[in-house]
Parts: sequence; C-alpha cells; structure tokens
Amino acid sequence: MSESYSPAPGAVPQAPYSTVFLSQRDVGLQVPINFVTTPGISFTAACFAHLRYEDDDSGDCLSNLLAVGIRRFEIDLFWDQGRQVWSFCPVAIPTSIPIAARALTAITLNGNGTHSPMASGATLISPMPNTVGANLLYVTINVHAAADTSFPLLPAPMPSAFPQPPNLLSTLFSDSLSAYIYTPSELASNRMDINGSWYTVPEEFRPIQAFYSTQLDENDIASTEDGWPTEGYIEFTQSKRLLLGFGTVDPQMSRYNITGDHNTIFPTGYIQNGQRDINATSSGQLTQGCYFLNNTDNLSKTNSSWAIGSNIAGFDYPTSPSSDLTPFLNLTSNLTTCGISSFLNATLLNYTANENFMPYESYSYASIWSWAPGEPKNQSSNNDVSPNLFRCAMSKIDLAGRWVVNDCSSKTYASCRAHNQPYNWSITTYPITYSYAEQACPSGYTFTVPRTAMENSYLFEAMKSSNRDYDQNGVWVDWNSLNTAGCWVTGSNTTCPYVQSVGLQGAQYTRYVIPVVAAIIVLCIASLTLFVKLVGHRQLKRRTRKRVTNGAVYEGVPS
Repeated sequence: MSESYSPAPGAVPQAPYSTVFLSQRDVGLQVPINFVTTPGISFTAACFAHLRYEDDDSGDCLSNLLAVGIRRFEIDLFWDQGRQVWSFCPVAIPTSIPIAARALTAITLNGNGTHSPMASGATLISPMPNTVGANLLYVTINVHAAADTSFPLLPAPMPSAFPQPPNLLSTLFSDSLSAYIYTPSELASNRMDINGSWYTVPEEFRPIQAFYSTQLDENDIASTEDGWPTEGYIEFTQSKRLLLGFGTVDPQMSRYNITGDHNTIFPTGYIQNGQRDINATSSGQLTQGCYFLNNTDNLSKTNSSWAIGSNIAGFDYPTSPSSDLTPFLNLTSNLTTCGISSFLNATLLNYTANENFMPYESYSYASIWSWAPGEPKNQSSNNDVSPNLFRCAMSKIDLAGRWVVNDCSSKTYASCRAHNQPYNWSITTYPITYSYAEQACPSGYTFTVPRTAMENSYLFEAMKSSNRDYDQNGVWVDWNSLNTAGCWVTGSNTTCPYVQSVGLQGAQYTRYVIPVVAAIIVLCIASLTLFVKLVGHRQLKRRTRKRVTNGAVYEGVPS
C-alpha cells in the first residue's frame, strides 16, 4: 500500500468545493462534534467489495475517499489467531503458506521485517501548523474472528488464543499516533472540569452551552455528563485529528479484552447513534425519522447527537453499474438537512473508490448543506457590481435556504438567531445592507450564520413562515470575504485567520491551502494503512497470487 496521500487526478476538491468544505468546517467550530454532520462509509464496501486485498489498490482507494471529503470510516478487522495478527481478510491464512504467496492483509507490531507507516505519518504531520487543513477523522472498528481456512464460508470458530496486550487494537494505534488521538480518557478529564479545559481556550473554539447540560459542585467547579468538545478545540488547541470507537463485536470475540482499550477507543455507540426509525421513499425523500420538527425549536426534542442513517429498510441503494444515483444523493442530502449523518454501507455502481471515485465524490458532495451548487462565486454576472463588494453570503428562499454570494451594498432581509437557542430564528422586518444587519435584529436575537445543517433547516423554515416579500432573493447570513477574497469569516471587520499577506487572493489562496490539507491527511492515511502491511520481508518481488478455497477467492499482492 502506498504510504503517501495519492488520490487519483481530479479527486481533490477544486474551487468552489474546496472553499465550501472549509466554510462548513469553520462555521461549526463552536458546535460540539456530536452535533456536526459528516458523511461516512464502510471501508470494506468501498474498497474490498470484490474480495481483493491488494495493498496498493487499497491505499489508492483510501486516498480517494479522503480526497473527496469522507471523514467517517467503519473498518472490519479479523483476528487471525494462527498468526496472532489482525487482518482485513475475513479468512485465516495458514502459517505453512510461504510469505510471498500470502494475501497482503496482515499486521503486527514487533514481527521481524514488518514495516509500519505510522512513524512516517507522524513525522510528516508533526511540523504542520494548526491551519486550514485540519479535519477530524472518525474510525469505528468492527471486531471479527477470521474464518477457518478449510471452511471459509462457514461462521468463524471462537479463537482459542485471543490478542494479548501487545496486540490490542489500542496499542496498534497509540504506539505512534497517541499524540493525535482524542481519547475517552481525555473526554472524561475535560468533562470533570470544563472551566479548566474547554473554557480556557479562545471563545471561538469553546462549545456552545445550549448543546449540553452542566452541573456545579460544592467548589463551584463546572462539569458535564453529556457534553463534547468542538472541532475547534480538538484541532486548533489540542492538535488532535482522530477519534476511535468500537462498532460491533462478533460473539466469537466476546472474550476479547475490550476493557484494555477503554482509555483509547470509545465504547460501542459512543461516537455514532444508528437511527432505526428512518423511512424513505424510492426517490430519497424522508417520511419518518427526521430530527427537523417545524413545530418546535426546543433542542431537547430534536436531539440529533451522533445520529447516523444507514441501511434504510426498503430503499434501493445504487449498487449495479446501471443504477441511477439521483435517489441516493437525494437521500443523503435529506438526511443531512434533518441533522443525520449519512453512512454508506454499499458499493456504489459496483465500483470500488479505487476503480472509480466519482460516485463517492457525488455522495460526499450531496452532504453539503451550506452553499448552493456553483457557489461561492467570485464575480457577479452584473458588471456594475464591484468585485470588492460581491463578497457577502445570502440564504436564498428559492434554493431551499442554500447560500449564494451577493453584493454587500444591496438591501435584503437579514437572519437573526435567539441567544443560546440554536434552532430559534427570526427574519428582520425590513431590508438592510449587510454591514448594518445587526441593528435590524429584534431584542434577544443576533445577526449570525447557521453553524450546522439543522440550524440552516430552521432558518429556511423561518424564512418561509415570515411572509416577507423576498423578490426571489433571501436573507443575509453573517458570512463574508470582505477582508480577503476566498477567505470566509463572520463579522464585517474580521481579519482572515489564515492569510496575513496583503493581496493574497483567489488562486493563490487555494494553492496555499492544498499542501497543508494533503500533509494532514497523510496522518489519517497512516492510521488505516497500518492494517494492510505484509508480515515478513518487503523486499520480495511484487507479483499477484490468488488463493481459492472451497469456492472463495481472495487475492493479494505481496509488496
């Protein structure tokens, strides 16, 4: 497997999508991570659908998924007790088979000749500053026992030898990546004293209190039982990039020492909450399970914490080459606007992401809830509008609340959010220019921008119910690039936090961003490519081997 970030040509988002993803991250930097939607995917379905476990293809597959914006992964790991290793391959590989012929799926920490990419990933990321490229990666681990080699299609037997401490899953990650993993231990420590943790950082990275409950002890120390930090806190103040969690654990692996991992890997259900009551039409419209309720803005009644939508009963996922992607993309978009992260557990159009990344790109882009397609534009179709003024965001009612760039000096209504009530929005009673929008908001409300997909849904509902004459326009949201073209911030006088050089705009700004993004993603690659390294000597000549056992074919390429 490639140890570097190596996406296919065209997979890395270009403008305007690079700006869109950065915008969505930045508007949500004060929102606890459990309320931020992000698309997810099964690594098995997206990369190993054809039972081929070739390391180079798997690395390219992962690179493509990361490049198009996938940030949540579910991986299936199989304990091969004969070789005492974890593997992606669901069938145990006999130790009697020569190393050169073994499928390339095994991992080990201390075996002779084993090469781990973890150090190279850590080395590459450690000098990188906390800048525009930071993104969180969520990895959920399903624990399985490998099937018997002689009976690969039968249920796996219970192992007689389970992983010992050197081979615990937490050890495999933490040995080289501990500096970048936000752990259950850190969460527990943060929650015990939020004044001494989350509230010690700059305000723009502190979690909004409306999303969780707090308690004061006899010493006036504030704590929380249900709060989570923000992406801003984890990335920009702690330099963390990765959260690990357990998914399913096979009954055969019930004796695996999960408690030995509890300081590093979150328990099952902790960083994802699968929704069981979602129903959808064949066209992808939700008929049940949406957290957006237009008759209430009470957060406690719309608690979408860690909500995940996957394997929706009755919905036909597009898995054949002739399938139409449109209903699935509609479903993804509708789940997102309802406060639910879409999770894909299928192989789109029967292509892995290495064979064809474009269906997976479409899936990722369908989760965008902020900017309208083609936005943000950097130039108005009206030649009379100055480029220096065509830099303010407006939520359009005829685009279901999606944002477009507009002339900051034009007059339109403005969006106002109630203090400490994320889903309570109001529209100003009269049109106003962007710079003066704050003064038009009613008492108790502030001119601002939606920070999550759910907030944007509630703003759109407020727009529809306000009975304003929008004249095919919409409302201002507090999001502009007045200071630096292409760098979107809140506040008319806010300086771009990423670029200090005067005049660094447009394409130059984009080129500044991309290398940082790629370097940070290398860390994420390293945390997953660990699982597909050969146990043994890597100087063996590359060649393909197939192993056929009782009708099951597994392929591997020694590296």
